[in-house]
Amino acid sequence: MIPCNRNVLVEFYTENPYRKIETTETGLILGIETTKRYKSNESGEMEDSEEYVDIAKVLAVGPNCKNCQVGEDICVVRHVALPVPFRKKN
Repeated sequence: MIPCNRNVLVEFYTENPYRKIETTETGLILGIETTKRYKSNESGEMEDSEEYVDIAKVLAVGPNCKNCQVGEDICVVRHVALPVPFRKKN
């Protein structure tokens, strides 16, 4: 699969590899979410939260792409990315 023009083909990580989990001297844990579920004020139901920006690995770049190279990790706005089914991956 080869992207055209300025398009980029990426694969999202399941977990953010750059998120650090640190413990302070007093024992406070920083850098970890307490939960990915929250209670919606609109519906009153428990819902899963979605991260707006995610980290992905660049698999291929189009011939006119000047901003990234194959193998780099980039931040991608998840709602702008277009999933392409290929070999049971998105």
